[in-house]
This record gives sequence, C-alpha cells and structure tokens, in this order.
Amino acid sequence: MIADQAFGLMAASNSTIHLPEGVRRIGNSALRGAAPLDHLPPQIEEIGEEAFHPDSFTDGVEIPTTIQRIAPGAFAGVQVPEFRMEGESDYCCVIDGMLYSADERILIAAKMPDESGTIIIPENTEIIGTKAFTGLPVTHMTIPGSVTLIAQGAFGDCIMLESVTFEEGVENIGSYSFSNTGIKELVTPKSVTRIGEHAFFEAVNLERAVIHTETIESFAFSGCTSLKEVTLEEGLLEIGEYAFQSAAFTDIVFPESLRIIGRSAFGNITYDSDQGDSSESIQLGANISSIGEDAFGALKVQGFTVDEENPLFTTVDGMLTDKAGRTLLACPSGRSGTVTVPEGIYDIAPRAFYGCQGMTDLVIPDSVTSISIHAFDYPSSEDVIKAVIHCSEGSAAHLWAMDNNWPYEIE
Repeated sequence: MIADQAFGLMAASNSTIHLPEGVRRIGNSALRGAAPLDHLPPQIEEIGEEAFHPDSFTDGVEIPTTIQRIAPGAFAGVQVPEFRMEGESDYCCVIDGMLYSADERILIAAKMPDESGTIIIPENTEIIGTKAFTGLPVTHMTIPGSVTLIAQGAFGDCIMLESVTFEEGVENIGSYSFSNTGIKELVTPKSVTRIGEHAFFEAVNLERAVIHTETIESFAFSGCTSLKEVTLEEGLLEIGEYAFQSAAFTDIVFPESLRIIGRSAFGNITYDSDQGDSSESIQLGANISSIGEDAFGALKVQGFTVDEENPLFTTVDGMLTDKAGRTLLACPSGRSGTVTVPEGIYDIAPRAFYGCQGMTDLVIPDSVTSISIHAFDYPSSEDVIKAVIHCSEGSAAHLWAMDNNWPYEIE
C-alpha cells in the first residue's frame, strides 16, 4: 500500500518511478508530488483521489482487471493518451480509450483530445464523473442528451475549452463543473434543473448566457468578469447567494416564476462611473418570497417595481420595502447625488444602501426610528459610502450619525 499523500509534498524529479508488483492500494494524492508513474502494478485494487503526478502515463495506461475501486478524480490533471484494459472487470471498462464504470453509464476518466481539441463522448453515457476532464486541452465539447449529470469539477481548469453544446436531456450541471474554463457563450437546454455551486466560477471569457434551469446555486457565475448579457428563462425558481458576483452586466429581467434571490446575488462589485447609463427599473414578480441582503448592489438601476399581487414586498418612490412600506430594504444603486428616504419609512435594513457609491447626500425623515449599523456597508475599502446625512436635530438619524462618526447636517 502507498498511503495518502505519501509523496504529496515532495518535489518532482525528471525521472519516472516504478511500483513493485505487490502494491494493491495507492492512496489519495499518494504520488501527486512524486515523479511520474509509467504503469500501474498488475495487482492494484484501489486508487485514491488525484493519486498521480500530472506527467504520468505518457504512453497510456493499462488498467488491471484486479481493480476494485477508483476514487472520484483519481486521474485528475493527468493527460493520458488512452486507457486500455485486457480482459473483463466487474468494476470498470474502457470505451473509445476512456475509462468507464462496468455498466458503461459513468465516464470515470477521459483521454487526451485529438489534434482539433475535440473528444466525442459516447452516446448512452449518463454521468460525466468527478474531474473526468480536469486540465485536459479540450477546445470544443458536445454533451449528449443521454447525460443527466455533469459531476463536480468535471471540466474544471480546462482553460482552452471555448465552446460547449448541451443537448436536450442534460439535467444537472454540478459544482465547479466548468470553473476556470475559456467558455465564451452558454446556452443551457430546457431539461436542465440545476446549475451547481461555482459551476462556472471564474470563467472569465464568458460573455453571454441564456439560462434554462430551476436553480442557480451560490457562486455559480461568480468571477465571470466578462459576462455582459444574461437571459434568465421562465421556470427559474431560485438564484443563490453571490451567484453573479463580479459579473459585468448592470441590469436584468427576472422571470415571473422566480421566488428566491439570495444575498449579494447581483452584488459585491466595485462601482465604475464608466459602466454606462443606469437602467430605469427592475421588475420583481408576484412570486418573489425571499430577497437577501444587498441582492442588487451591482445593478445600477434608478428604481424597483413590484407586482402589486406580491404579498411580501412593494416599492415607495422606487425604493424596495416590505409590503407595509415601513422598512427600507434596498435603495436603487443607480441613483446619484441627493437621495431622499420617503416619509413614512420607520426602519432602514442592513445593506439598504449597498452599491450606492454615487450618492453624495441622503435626506432621512423624522419617521425613521431605526437604522441598521450595516445600512451603509460597501463592497471594499475603495468603495466607502460617505454620503452626508441631512436630518432633524435629535432624530434617530442624527443620533445614528453621531454614534457612528458619520458626516451630517441638521436641517
């Protein structure tokens, strides 16, 4: 047995290593930091996660029929020209030079692409396994409709991957499945129900996305700094926390089906005065039931509109409030200069002014009796909001400004 991380921290040498025939288990990351391996021991039974040096198996690898377990991502980052297997195994098989589960449903590890950067995934493949393509120099991919799940990190770090075509039938795009790839455009089919956490994290070349799904999970498109155009199709139910953090677009149309918008889903970016004109408004539908703090900080709009049938939210002077119009939840971050909190507002919620870096003066009426200490939280130290508060002497706003060393003027 070679234990987990046995050579994980060693510097790699220029030579290859050979393992004795008696080795039956290679642990997690066991040879990651060692020299490349040229073949597997003939009696190997178990291979752990990310077990091998990236330069291993340059002539391909023979999988012994003694194998009983291959951990998810066992060959991650290893550019194997082809997998081979002589004889039959109850655990796995080889199809078109790629490693599959014995029932031919799960693609465990892919081979190197052809000269055009393409790999054809066989029809009837149902699952693309964890880190199956990680780091391979693929440039174009078609995911057949037989695939229901693209598992965690399946195409992660495929930096040369420019285009992916999803055929109808794909259902689940897993966590980190296309993170740090070179994809430029994304269109998901109507069959997709889930886009997992960090699925397209830091896909910095992604410019346009047309999204059919029920759920966009946390950080799914976070770090997609070139993403300028997003279409959210009807059927979407939930957008998770930080889902589009640092994206480049400034407005969006929400489908009527949408129910949940997570914290900072469209927030946490630095205000740029050259971003372009602010959009007029964002329409929130009747089915919206939950809106997280600073959900809209990056969307430089002049106002919100809420369907009058929505039982939980409304707007007052274009500002987002609770249904009673008493709690200010979000000020449109596209407003600049002097901004006035409407008369009748009692409470100002945490991060209500998040993203309002263009605001220079804020008029707060005497009706306001409570202001969250986090009402003016900002994305970074470079984006401090220091609008001058205008208020009455002795008002809650006056006391808040003094307590928090905030600039104010008594009206």
